[in-house]
Amino acid sequence: METQLTFWPMAEARPLRAVLGLARLRCVPRSPGVYWLVGPSPAGLVTVLYIGRTVNLRRRLADYRNLRLADAPPALARVLPRVREVHWQACPDLYAAGLLETDLIQRYRPRGNHVGTHPNSRWFAGMIRDRHRLKLLRRSRPEGTGSWFGAFRRRSAFGALVRCLRLTLHGPDVAWPVGWWEGSGPAEAEFDFPPGRRGEAAAAAWMELLGAYWAGESDALVHRLREQCEQAAPSGTPWHTLCARDLAAVAAFYSHVSRPLCELRRRFGITDPCLPAAKTEQLLALRRLTAEQIRRWSRR
Repeated sequence: METQLTFWPMAEARPLRAVLGLARLRCVPRSPGVYWLVGPSPAGLVTVLYIGRTVNLRRRLADYRNLRLADAPPALARVLPRVREVHWQACPDLYAAGLLETDLIQRYRPRGNHVGTHPNSRWFAGMIRDRHRLKLLRRSRPEGTGSWFGAFRRRSAFGALVRCLRLTLHGPDVAWPVGWWEGSGPAEAEFDFPPGRRGEAAAAAWMELLGAYWAGESDALVHRLREQCEQAAPSGTPWHTLCARDLAAVAAFYSHVSRPLCELRRRFGITDPCLPAAKTEQLLALRRLTAEQIRRWSRR
C-alpha cells in the first residue's frame, strides 16, 4: 500500500495535482485495485472522502490528477478540494477490487459515495405458519424461526403487500389496525384462515406464493392479488385507488428488487434466498462490473 500526503492553502483547478506528484504517481502499480481519498471532515477530523475501484490504478489516478474541478461529477467535485491524502491497494483482479471497495464503503461511508453506504437500511421478510395461521414479518435482521428472504430495499413494499393481502382475505369493510396506512406501514401482520384442513391448505398455498415472490422466482402472487383485489375493490369504489397504488408497489418490488436479487444469486451460484445485507451489497457491486465495462477499462 502506498500513500501520498500533501497540504495546500486553497483549492486549485486540478486539486489532485498538489496531492499526487509525478514521482509518486510512477510508484502506483498498473493493476486492478482500490483507491480512497482522505481529508478533513466538516468537524475538522481526518476522514475518508471517496472510495473507488479500477482495472488500472495508475491510469485512474493519473486521470484524477489531471481532472479539472469543473469537469468532475458533482459528488466528487464536492470532496476534491478537501483531499489531502491518496491511498491505494492493488488487487489480483477487478472482482477482488469490487469486494474490497464495497467493504471499505460500508465501513467508512464516504461523503462522495452514495451506493452501498448504508447496508443497515436493508430489511428482511419472514414467514411463520402455524397450521391455519400465517404471520408475516419485516425485520432489520432475520430471526431464528420461520422462512426468511432478503436483504431488500423499498421498505414500504412490505406494507403495500400486507394491505393487499388483508383486503383480499377480509374485504375492505373490516376495521384496519392503527398505523397500517402510515409511513412504511406495519412491521408484521397475521392472517387467520378457517380452522381445519381447508384453512391449512389455504395458508400453505399463500405461503408458497409469498415465498416465490420474495425469492424472486415467480410473480404469480402479483397476478393473484390483482385478480382478487379487483373483486374486493372494483373500479369506482373509494378503495380502488388505494388498492391500485399498493398493487403497483407490489409489482414494482418484484421487478426491481426481488427478481434482480434472484438473478444475482443465480449468477454467483447462491441458493439461499436470505443473504446478509453486507453480502448483498458486495454482490450488487460485482454485478456493476459488466463484461463490457471490463473490456472497456482494459483497453485504457
